[in-house]
Amino acid sequence: MNTTPSLKSANQLFLVVILLMVTLGTLIQAWSTTIGLLITEIFLILAPALLFLRIQRLPLAETIRWRWPGAAPAAFSLLAGLSIGVLAQWYGSFLVQWFGYRLGVTPDFYPTNLGQALILLTGMVVLAPLCEEILFRGVIQRAYEPYGTGRAILWVGLLFALFHLSFLRLFAILPIALVLGWVAWRTHSIASSILVHFAYNLPSTLLIILSSLRPDISQEWTAALPVALLALAAGLLALWRLHHITPAPSPQPEPAPRGSLVARLLPLAAAIVVYLFFAGSELFVNRYPQYLVTRTFTLQPGRWTQEKHLAYELRDRRDQPAGQATCTQRPVSQGFQLECQVHQEAYDVQVGFSRYISAGYDYHFSSLWGSEALALLEAEGDWRNPAGDAYRYQLNGQTLHVEPAGGQPEELALPQGTMLANEWPWKINGLAFTIGLIEQVELAKPQPEPALQEEILIVTGAEPLATPGGNYLAWRVEVGQQSAWYDVNEPHTLLRYDDGQVTYVLTGIQ
Repeated sequence: MNTTPSLKSANQLFLVVILLMVTLGTLIQAWSTTIGLLITEIFLILAPALLFLRIQRLPLAETIRWRWPGAAPAAFSLLAGLSIGVLAQWYGSFLVQWFGYRLGVTPDFYPTNLGQALILLTGMVVLAPLCEEILFRGVIQRAYEPYGTGRAILWVGLLFALFHLSFLRLFAILPIALVLGWVAWRTHSIASSILVHFAYNLPSTLLIILSSLRPDISQEWTAALPVALLALAAGLLALWRLHHITPAPSPQPEPAPRGSLVARLLPLAAAIVVYLFFAGSELFVNRYPQYLVTRTFTLQPGRWTQEKHLAYELRDRRDQPAGQATCTQRPVSQGFQLECQVHQEAYDVQVGFSRYISAGYDYHFSSLWGSEALALLEAEGDWRNPAGDAYRYQLNGQTLHVEPAGGQPEELALPQGTMLANEWPWKINGLAFTIGLIEQVELAKPQPEPALQEEILIVTGAEPLATPGGNYLAWRVEVGQQSAWYDVNEPHTLLRYDDGQVTYVLTGIQ
């Protein structure tokens, strides 16, 4: 009985699944990330593979190698997957630093209760290994193996990495993809690769759940080099033992060609084009966002219905206390008012090869925004440090008037929609937060020599955040080299703000 799919049909199946993922899968994931994961795995990945086997009249168990590998191979498969899953925390962090960006997710990706956590666990740890292994190692790899085991493992590993439609994840997934292919072939059992995949997904999923429910518990140790080296040693040991306790399967005879080479590879070429579009878009959006600005910066009407007092601790680049700030946001007759009092202490810290020095200062500023689009109506501020340096500023119409102590006054005309550099972190909690939102903003720096600066604002995604004021799920926004985090719940309170020198961290709300 024939148990080997043709190369052409396997490539056609891969193309069909890719197209399902970028059409129906995109819509389903936009509706719900976690429930969408379950639907995607069952109906867009597993169902096409099973339907393919039925149409091709291939026996299910024999074709996908559905057999128990034995207790010892199963145990070492679990150890291999778990070890590589722990190692992935380190090299995943390394890749993020190397490429300079991370993939953003929407707030509903993070579970906020036990029920949501179980759904995520089911999707990523149970369904993803089962469904994806049946498709890739159970069906597609079987079609490639007659052309050479090594080439089959390499090419199907690449297809599995391409299947995730991400430039960054291609490099993150390829190592485990090769291990999955080798284990399925060596043990002649898809159950082994399912166990590897299960154990590989388990650490990252548990860490996502932990970071969602308890973001105050540090996870820095997961990306530590000693932990990674220990995991690497355990993974190599597990694979070495699998190699020695399982006999190599007999090589399969290369089948007679069915159709031309072009016909066999054309579906694969089409799938690669789809991948290049999505991976290229990801890379371009994250590395060159300045070329994607399509509209001017706009804010929603203010949604503050009552006065709110926010207290922050300032921290230096070593995350040590460096001062405090208090801000009040209140609705008034003209719109909304922000008033902040900042005290930063002097510091001199070395972080890596960079040195950060500040003489300290006291800064009081206030802004008045219109109620509709939070347009800047009035603003004033007073900055001074212990050395006697000081300046005051005031907004007169659309002109920023700055008076340095002992110097000549300066004026700067502000274009419509300009924000002050010191106020924007509190002001853009009126933003319509959407992952991937990219807008150009114009910031005016109220300093002895005032200046205008154009920056790109990007909503990079959501992430759990712990502050002394509580645990939150937060939107992260980047404006140039600065970052700000906002509670995903309206009216999107500013939880954390990193201005490149110090970090404001929320300690309380009244």
